[in-house]
Amino acid sequence: MSLGQFFAYSCGKEAPKPVKNRNQEGPKSAEEWYQQGLEYYENQDLTRAKEAFDQCIATDSLYVSAWHDRGICHFSLDRFDAAKADFFQAIALDTGYAEAWFNLGLVYDRLQEPDSGFWAFEQSTQANPQFAEGWFNLAVLHMDRGNNATACTCFKKSADLGDTDAKQAWEKFCP
Repeated sequence: MSLGQFFAYSCGKEAPKPVKNRNQEGPKSAEEWYQQGLEYYENQDLTRAKEAFDQCIATDSLYVSAWHDRGICHFSLDRFDAAKADFFQAIALDTGYAEAWFNLGLVYDRLQEPDSGFWAFEQSTQANPQFAEGWFNLAVLHMDRGNNATACTCFKKSADLGDTDAKQAWEKFCP
């Protein structure tokens, strides 16, 4: 589940799913810990999700998705420095992980570091030129900086990739 999906969920758009019972010994493999973390995460139990991702990482420190998803837990718990560290670790393991770059940009936004956020959102679109959310956030930052022509280009790219918010922004702000 992406951060955006999590926020949609937290607004009451989906009913929680029950966490499956595990045997008393708990998960053994990194994959089992990761799946348990996802189950807790889907049920908004972020503390337990983070703990399961901790165990996954302890079992396999190269498990990129666990680093990323633990970062999302930290972000959701307003632990922005810990989220930033986890997103950087995910990126170190996979420099093409567009969602990790994007979520790093969101952390910088919360930390009120717009230049760093701008850089991270740029990296998300370089990692995956089809990543509409990255283009949208770049457009917003360009608008904030008065770079309207570049913002319109980014809105258009995002809209062409199916982002309806970008399409509306492009129609409203761009000639």
